[in-house]
Amino acid sequence: MNSWTQHGFTLTELMIVVVLAASILAIGAPSFQQFRLNNRLTNAANDLLAVVTVARTEAIKRQRTVAACRTDDPASADAKCSATSEVGWIVFDDADGNCVRGDSASEPLLSARTLDNANRTNPLRVRTDGDCLQFAASGFRQNVAALTPLSHITLCDNRGLDGRPDLAVSPGRGILITITGRARITRTVGDGSEEDVLGAAWKDVKCPS
Repeated sequence: MNSWTQHGFTLTELMIVVVLAASILAIGAPSFQQFRLNNRLTNAANDLLAVVTVARTEAIKRQRTVAACRTDDPASADAKCSATSEVGWIVFDDADGNCVRGDSASEPLLSARTLDNANRTNPLRVRTDGDCLQFAASGFRQNVAALTPLSHITLCDNRGLDGRPDLAVSPGRGILITITGRARITRTVGDGSEEDVLGAAWKDVKCPS
């Protein structure tokens, strides 16, 4: 006759496993949440960098003035500029050079991006230091009379631009557009100034307020 021995866990062993699992989750959950939020800001910054790059590229390719602006309806072919929108951005042929999109026939839409703002309890904020982002046929960023030129875009969420205690670096992201039209993503430090070359200039673009 064969003898079978059954092995199992005692109640004490199961309780220890449950306690360890709960401890691991308590440690890992906040880090994962931070990762998700940071990833959303990175994706949004990449989207806006693509907007700026497309606008500059189209201006050079078409040898025409091209502008980019915020919009409440990036999915519409008739999308108009909205200075305070955080829904999306459009790039358009700025035929009259006023940095404001007119009708779709004379100023066709060249590109559009919708920002990920599905999280209503922690919305994505977009802040700029100007009203107009326009590129000349040379690819240079140019100024428009009576409008403040745009050279800095800041993205943040409920965490604002305060530095993380462990890294002293802000979770916010920034886009810097130089006078030559070249753009890059940057990080900011806790006092709201840019990490490397902008210094106090970045403080002018407050986020989230």
